[in-house]
Amino acid sequence: MSVSVMESFKVKRDAQFFRESAIRTGTALQYANDFERFEAWCKAQNYERSASAGYTSSAIAEFLASLFDTHKASTIKKYAYTIASIYRTNGWPAAVQSDEVRQTLKGIVRLKGNDLKQKKALTWESIRAMVDVAQSDTRKREYNTAILLFGFCSAFRSSEIAALKWEHIEYLYDGKKAVGIRVNMPDSKTGHFTRIIRAGDKGYCPVKAMQDLEAIAKGEFCFESRQDKAMNPRSYGRILKRFAVRAGIVAAGKEIDIGGHSTRRGVITHLADMNYSTVQIMKLSGHKSHRVMLRYVEDSKQASQTPVASTTVDNSLHV
Repeated sequence: MSVSVMESFKVKRDAQFFRESAIRTGTALQYANDFERFEAWCKAQNYERSASAGYTSSAIAEFLASLFDTHKASTIKKYAYTIASIYRTNGWPAAVQSDEVRQTLKGIVRLKGNDLKQKKALTWESIRAMVDVAQSDTRKREYNTAILLFGFCSAFRSSEIAALKWEHIEYLYDGKKAVGIRVNMPDSKTGHFTRIIRAGDKGYCPVKAMQDLEAIAKGEFCFESRQDKAMNPRSYGRILKRFAVRAGIVAAGKEIDIGGHSTRRGVITHLADMNYSTVQIMKLSGHKSHRVMLRYVEDSKQASQTPVASTTVDNSLHV
């Protein structure tokens, strides 16, 4: 996050402070990373930022246009939304709503197509194969194993995984053996929630994986970046893509239909296959809309039972 944006998040507790507090931590991190890229581009193109108005609508339009050849329409629209949100936070004029920016964005979407579509669901069998690859590595073995197993079994969003801190985690014991994790997430898209994840198969246990990672952890975030800061939420999707390719689940190439929501879709699809009710699934996933939740259900039966995912939902529903 740039100094200018950081300053906007460190204000006295006035009305602006509470407007900023409405943005959950994971989303704020995503906004900061995206806006940092926008600012870097503006500086490289010699656009100057006004203290009272931010960057011009021309700068915003040209930035969005510069993404045309390398980004999907949905991603470019997310950048526009991020810029608009930061402008609102700083009290700057709504430059994104200008005709110049709106028409640029409309043209981009028309030429590229509105490519909003769900990512492929990853099954438990796929995750196990990806974990096998992660455990064969010597570099970041604990980190990659934990994020793959925890990411699937928790059904967390990418932003929630990025914002997860060790203080949010409590291990549950039966005697001396850790049999589960209680996660108290204070800040998410759907507000505060508590979720329990139980221990699973030997070698593929999310509880053991998190313990192994914590034993070597240095900072407050469970899944940190190389700079010992919270990871970029988009990094989770990149990790899933990398290990899906290495495990032979998908072919290497520019268009890989795996992303940060693939594990979340996998768990939800699995539960639907097991005939869990919509209410039960929504209680686990945090969805408030039945229509939105159904988008996550992939039309294919998973071949086998998923021990970790099953125990995950059973515990989560009875917290």
